[in-house]
Amino acid sequence: MKRRLHPIIMVVIGFLLPLCTIAGTIQITKGKLPDKSNRKVHPVEEIFSKRRNFDLNTRDADKLLVLMIEFQTDDNEESTGDGTFMDSTAAIDYPITWGKPPHDFDYFTDQMEALKYYYLAASFENFALDYDIFPKPDNKKEINAYTLPNEMSYYNPGITSDLLVSRLEEYFMHSFVEADQDENIDFSDYSHFMLIHAGSDWQHDTFGDTPADIPSFFINVIEEEKMAVVHDGSSGNEVIIDHACCVPETITQDIVENTEGSIPEVYGYGLVNAVFAHEFGHSLGFVDLYNTRTFRPAVGYFDIMDSGGFGLAGYGIDDDDDDEPEIIYYVEGGFPVFPGAWSRSLAWEEEFRNMGIFKDVSELYFINEIQVRSAGLDFND
Repeated sequence: MKRRLHPIIMVVIGFLLPLCTIAGTIQITKGKLPDKSNRKVHPVEEIFSKRRNFDLNTRDADKLLVLMIEFQTDDNEESTGDGTFMDSTAAIDYPITWGKPPHDFDYFTDQMEALKYYYLAASFENFALDYDIFPKPDNKKEINAYTLPNEMSYYNPGITSDLLVSRLEEYFMHSFVEADQDENIDFSDYSHFMLIHAGSDWQHDTFGDTPADIPSFFINVIEEEKMAVVHDGSSGNEVIIDHACCVPETITQDIVENTEGSIPEVYGYGLVNAVFAHEFGHSLGFVDLYNTRTFRPAVGYFDIMDSGGFGLAGYGIDDDDDDEPEIIYYVEGGFPVFPGAWSRSLAWEEEFRNMGIFKDVSELYFINEIQVRSAGLDFND
């Protein structure tokens, strides 16, 4: 796995997070927002991420099947890692506890719990995610995964390759083919599917030196012959799967250190919470809210379906307990912003109306006249 330190000054916009001390040695300091006027968007995000028509009233609408995916081991410098999940040996040089390996069954159970409570809050308790992670290990501290027949780089031959789309469709297909060998899975029990693969994702290759990393994306297959055909373990009944969230085990890969100030600042570490929340939003019927033609932000940091996952939380290390950190790690993705009101209405409009928290303007009663103005426009005229 590539690990490097590179002195560079990063331009950021500041916002405040509460200051608190944990165990006398860790401080959550002021957070920051990276200056991302353009997102790094992979071409398949627009190709595959068509809106899914999802009905919350269907059976098992809250059920998510999570599949852990590894690749054939490799030493390819164009992809992050060696094709397998990070074990305890990767924790030796990992300086912070957030996102720290090993990435075992317990670790991803915690990530799914975070996703569950994120959407429980976002939906005003109308959506309670129920998930299962496979393969099941004998020990929850173990790393267990389905191994695909190829190295990671096979599935992402490059954004200019004519094979790009077909290879990522193979990744989707091969993942379910391998999981289909597990007789413990009843695929028909689930409405949502998530593939978590070893390594990082293409979007967080900020140095541009691992172009074979698989991108994070939501795949919604339209052509029937490209859908995955699997079988329930209990009955053998055939199940057709046409969608899945495709996400990495980590977004940490390119470490940057800024030593220009009085306190060294380190960037590049990240948590998968925001990536998981964004891609699962597609499974609920949400759509991308950044400009998919120019890749520039539209609603920006105010919605997880745009740039609401890019915020950085400051993780200060205070070894001498003098209330002044010796170094600060700015960690991305740990505090994803909720979906905006419009995004939420795509999934829960009926439920929100029944709760009385979602109304048309015609349903509202205003005692006083409200003046609505914009620069140079008078909407009351």
